[in-house]
Amino acid sequence: MSYVTRRDLLGWPALAGGLAALAGLVWAYAAPSDLLKVIMTADGPVAVPDAMQTEAYIAADGIAALLLGGVGLVLSIVIVLRWRTRPLVALVFGVGCGIVGALIFWWIVSAIHSTEVAAFPTVLVEGSYPYAPRTVRIPAIYVLWPMLAALMVTVQAVILWVIDRPKTTADEAAD
Repeated sequence: MSYVTRRDLLGWPALAGGLAALAGLVWAYAAPSDLLKVIMTADGPVAVPDAMQTEAYIAADGIAALLLGGVGLVLSIVIVLRWRTRPLVALVFGVGCGIVGALIFWWIVSAIHSTEVAAFPTVLVEGSYPYAPRTVRIPAIYVLWPMLAALMVTVQAVILWVIDRPKTTADEAAD
């Protein structure tokens, strides 16, 4: 059960990519967009956050962190269970799948952002309230999945070390 097969080399990254794509679509549905207000300045109309709504920014990043962290944690636990006695293999697959997942999630979030930027009104009317394009503003969120994979493998290695360490017997302790 602990051997790496060709199916593993293709299947695990594909599973990670599919889960990341699903997480990206859930993020697109669940992440709020900040409401902007158009005001007139000397340089023309400018869209600014309406009443400093930072909740939408924080919520979008928080939802991304929960999705990436949750999917990363579940898949990392499954990978660790798959290679129970081989932490190095679990580390390579866990972190590799985390990188694949994070890149696909980033790609989907970037595509959503660029689509919303393209749809942003070019003619701003004073007093109108357009929505800001959504994006993840804290790039460190993208490394949550690989970090959780490394943490899970570290926990696995410690458990294996505790189980496999030499036990002292009563005769050895008396000497």
